Amino acid sequence: MRLVAKVVGLAILVSPKAFAHDLANATQAVGALSATLLDRFKAKDAAGIAALYTDSGVIVLPRITIVGRENLQHCWQEMIESGRTNLHYTSDQIQTEGNTVVEMGHFSFRQGREVTGKFVNIYEWNGSDLKIRVHSFMLD
Repeated sequence: MRLVAKVVGLAILVSPKAFAHDLANATQAVGALSATLLDRFKAKDAAGIAALYTDSGVIVLPRITIVGRENLQHCWQEMIESGRTNLHYTSDQIQTEGNTVVEMGHFSFRQGREVTGKFVNIYEWNGSDLKIRVHSFMLD
């Protein structure tokens, strides 16, 4: 009987619903992560931005897909060195499903002129920490 209780308890611990976070919690976590990303962007901290992604995090751009923290760091470093400033994200919708959070919204930055676009981010919970799994965006 104890073995059955342990197996059932373990199944509950590893089931996707066991990791589920409610929408309010997810919305707050996404806001905090976005604020951290923007602070690190202003500080020109590409390594700090890359640390916000999962180990196998991905950026999907219109012509290229970048995978892995080291490559993400190089990508963000290039964006920073290209003269982009005043990066802003506006979340239009957030959805949760188990261990996953999906955010859709729009962004803007300055690079000689204002540039705007849309994004979709997929986040994963790592315990109580939220990490970026996929960051996809395209320019308007």
